[in-house]
Amino acid sequence: MPHSPLQSCTTLTHERVHSDHVAILLDIAIDTKNHNNITRTVRSIKKVDWQIWTETMEEKFSTWPEEQSNNLTKDYEAFTNIMQTALDDIIPAKPVRIKKDNQYPCWMNETVKKAKKHLNYSIKIFKKRNNIANFERLKEAEVVYKNDVEEAKEEWAKTLVIQLDEESDPGRMWAVYKRLVKKDTEYATLPLIDEGNNIIFNDLDKCKLLEKVFFDEISRLSPSFDTAFSDQIEDEYKNISASQDLNNQTEFFNQVISLDEVIAAIEMVKLGKSPGPDGFFPELFHYAGDNLMTVICDLINQSWASGVVPQSWKHANVKFI
Repeated sequence: MPHSPLQSCTTLTHERVHSDHVAILLDIAIDTKNHNNITRTVRSIKKVDWQIWTETMEEKFSTWPEEQSNNLTKDYEAFTNIMQTALDDIIPAKPVRIKKDNQYPCWMNETVKKAKKHLNYSIKIFKKRNNIANFERLKEAEVVYKNDVEEAKEEWAKTLVIQLDEESDPGRMWAVYKRLVKKDTEYATLPLIDEGNNIIFNDLDKCKLLEKVFFDEISRLSPSFDTAFSDQIEDEYKNISASQDLNNQTEFFNQVISLDEVIAAIEMVKLGKSPGPDGFFPELFHYAGDNLMTVICDLINQSWASGVVPQSWKHANVKFI
């Protein structure tokens, strides 16, 4: 690391007496990002000519049976390479500038801004004249600012909960939230709300709530969940399974997956959804044509017969909403 020249060295004064702690500010020579020019890459599928995509897929996978190696890992890698190349050619990724978030927290109101301004002024005065009177004024300003912040958070949280309760459509709920948090990027996430409809700001409280929701078996059950009925169905299922001679049905359970099953499953996938980690949109498969359906069917049956699952099939993008 290059030598960092000393920019300033002052004694901390935010105490009643001069502190023996020394604040040293170094002019460190490091690269910093320009947050006003942060970009990400996106693919626009709204104006894609899907006829061209279908023809490309039909051509790319026309010789697939001859190119198979009977090694699922290698075959799936070849499949993803073909898909990625076609995707880059037909639907190229374009850089998009990420808009800078609002500089103030979403809950900050005029009262908090005034309290913050007064606190900064009190700090400035105390640094100029380090005496008891100025120190007391500084402590009072800090208390006022802290109380105003808590009140602002509570008021904002109540407003958000009320407006979210008035909406039933998920799209409208997102619009309400983004308006109140002053965000217009896709990275905004809905806040965590506890059972009392209070929004949680503290990170530790967030962790406790997530632990309760996802790892406490009782909390996962809906209030209308009929536990007795569920137990009855489970017992009947066990009785049916026990009465069947499953050992003599190996051939039945090992039937290959048909092409019709694959096509039916792909047609059931909703369009307009975000892609997974591989970046493949549902539309890429929906409009791919017969040859790609055959390839997917072959890959699935290879996995079923060998017991091997490609590592990428185990990956997913997960976002809390």
